[in-house]
Amino acid sequence: TLNNTRQSLSLTHCNRRLITTDELKAAKEKQVQEDLERFGVAEDVDPYIKYKDEWSKHRRDVPLWSVSNRLKPLITDEAFAAPCATLIGNVELWPQSSVWYGCTLKADVNLIQIGALTNIQDKTVITEAIGPLDADHDGSTVIGHYVTVGHKCVLRACTIENQCLVGIGSVLEEGSYMETKSQLGAGSVLAANTRIPSGQLWMGNPAKYVRDLTPEEQENIMTSAQRYVDVANQHKESILGSGPYPTAHWQLEKAGHKVGAQEWP
Repeated sequence: TLNNTRQSLSLTHCNRRLITTDELKAAKEKQVQEDLERFGVAEDVDPYIKYKDEWSKHRRDVPLWSVSNRLKPLITDEAFAAPCATLIGNVELWPQSSVWYGCTLKADVNLIQIGALTNIQDKTVITEAIGPLDADHDGSTVIGHYVTVGHKCVLRACTIENQCLVGIGSVLEEGSYMETKSQLGAGSVLAANTRIPSGQLWMGNPAKYVRDLTPEEQENIMTSAQRYVDVANQHKESILGSGPYPTAHWQLEKAGHKVGAQEWP
């Protein structure tokens, strides 16, 4: 019976014919036209641009309105937030702070605060807790001044004091805390409710004390943050231009397009 099954499968396979590229294209075009007719679209449409949107639906700043709350990102004029970053709800960017490409900051319950001259590097995700962690912690994420948060980090309902450095790919869990001039090594996980004392380097998963930072290393934390301020200004100028009407808007308006969305009350 096994041989008969094999022979049957072999005959079936031999009787099959590979579809040609032209036949596949014709089948796709037929399906597209059927879809158009079903939706009442009579005119001819190129099937290869049917699903192309004229405008991206991405919004960098996402306000959240409810009956009791109006949560809207607050970005100072001196701050830089990349166009492809996403800031949702009650997010504050203080002067000369920067949020880089692909970051997501979501504060739909409490607060995410990014201090002055602090940089949040590419693909980092920052959220807050859905409720208070204890009597002294409402679940917000608060990051101080002169802080560098490396690429692809995850921060949730944590606190980082001034002049700290969070290494690439690190995770800060709920209630974790970094005191001033401390550093978390790359790829580390700072467990919930764990506190790094001032001037120390921690690493690992879970992160543990490694050694004290030298005065020079502590000074380099501030130097790194200041360097990112200059780089952020370069990117801001390149993307938006100077003055009250950015060059990106000029180009679209010259082409006859209306730019922007209606302002929420």
